[in-house]
Amino acid sequence: MLVESSYNPSQIIEAHQIAIYTLSKYNINKGDKSDLKTICDELKINVNFIIDLIHQSDLSRVKVLDTFRYYDLLVLIDYLEKSHIFYKNKLLPKIEQYINHIVLLSNNENKLLSLVKDVFKRFEMSLIEHFYVEEKNLFVYAKYLYHLNKSTFNRYQVMNYVNLFSLEEFQDAHPKTEKDLDLLERALTELEVFLSDKLVYNALINTIKDFKRDLELHAIIEDFVLISKVSEMRQKI
Repeated sequence: MLVESSYNPSQIIEAHQIAIYTLSKYNINKGDKSDLKTICDELKINVNFIIDLIHQSDLSRVKVLDTFRYYDLLVLIDYLEKSHIFYKNKLLPKIEQYINHIVLLSNNENKLLSLVKDVFKRFEMSLIEHFYVEEKNLFVYAKYLYHLNKSTFNRYQVMNYVNLFSLEEFQDAHPKTEKDLDLLERALTELEVFLSDKLVYNALINTIKDFKRDLELHAIIEDFVLISKVSEMRQKI
């Protein structure tokens, strides 16, 4: 179902449950009765970008690339930064809380529980470290190039700084955190048969599945849209 700017947040979530992630990232109250266009205007957010984020969660990589390559670089970086905050402050603690609850109910007797906890911690640490590198290197570099391309400058005065960062090296060192998330999901699947209370378990599985979908969109926008734009700006200097 397509979402329109005339919908209020509760109508949007009813149509697309995972839309609550996008709304949360931009501090849009799910109980707000105003329509999305009014809310975005008040918050100075591009309403079309929000709608595209909601719709793209169900589309292919090609569709995502075709949709988001037209948006301004600063809009993309703002989305990625907001996603980092949402993951670190909301989603990761929520997943950890679910895991700890399952451990408590199981009295820590199953060896798979130790694997689940270890895999999650490794995933969490790797993801947060990855975010830090992006924010301190890629995003800063991208913003620098963006502003350079919007102004007049002496080419020779900026080349030293521009050459300090290599997109190629960044991409080569890019950790594939999705593998740890897949491993966590497999370990939890094996754990299911040993659990008597499935309520928290099902909530955890659903949260991880939604997280994977949202993280995949985040990764496509960063790896293929943002980096492509940065590469194009770099070639203009």
